[in-house]
Amino acid sequence: MFKAAIAIVGVLAFSIWTTASDSRATVRFFDVGQGDAALVDDGHGTQILIDGGPDRAVLRGLGKAMPRFDRRIELVILSHPHLDHYGGLVDVIARYDVGTVLVNQAGDGPYERLVVEADSHSRLVTAAGQRVGIHGGTVEILEPTARQRRRYENANDASVVVRVTLHGRSFLFPGDAEEAEERRLLGRPGLDTEVLKVPHHGSRTSSTDEFIKETSPTWCIVSSGTGNTYGHPNPDTVRRLGASGCRVVRTDRHGTVTATISSSGISFSTER
Repeated sequence: MFKAAIAIVGVLAFSIWTTASDSRATVRFFDVGQGDAALVDDGHGTQILIDGGPDRAVLRGLGKAMPRFDRRIELVILSHPHLDHYGGLVDVIARYDVGTVLVNQAGDGPYERLVVEADSHSRLVTAAGQRVGIHGGTVEILEPTARQRRRYENANDASVVVRVTLHGRSFLFPGDAEEAEERRLLGRPGLDTEVLKVPHHGSRTSSTDEFIKETSPTWCIVSSGTGNTYGHPNPDTVRRLGASGCRVVRTDRHGTVTATISSSGISFSTER
């Protein structure tokens, strides 16, 4: 075993014990139906879960993805308090040894149960500029600031935006950001990315031409449920993504999408 130090810059520094692994780094976009849930694994025993989908479906994904005897998730990040992103996290916190939970402060109703559960762990409110060091890379919070969180009544436009880098490869997780938050992000250093988790499940109110141009992704992952009532992803949005040269992969058609990262590149596989 070795000691890996994780520091959330400007907020808290803490240490964790993890077991070394020979596995390559992976990012898995789980098929959780109409919702978002992704697991970042640095290949050396540190796992970070970004959102938890609408229900217990995330547990099936974690059961397949996590090493058999590894019951610890070092960090959970919630992009915003909508059920299709936080619904499964209560069960995750109950089933796994979760180190730290980063939550979006706004929310009410069933979301409060998650906050109560998270209080039994180390719970922090996300803020732009927080950064976590992992083996071979970083996890950085780009948005929102406290002022932005208060300003927008639409929780989608106060989504936590996460940038992950592993072995020089980049992933961007914009939650359910819509046009207003996309505009705020334009001009931000490091916004360009190889892999984009498409905002708001590919809705018509997201993935503007300007945002796609600035992020310039090679791969676009759409997390949405088969036959969902919202019509996600919107056909015009899919066409815009494809016209930019991005390769679009959808969980509703392809199942769980796994990106395996090494210094030589990224390879993708899918599993239904």
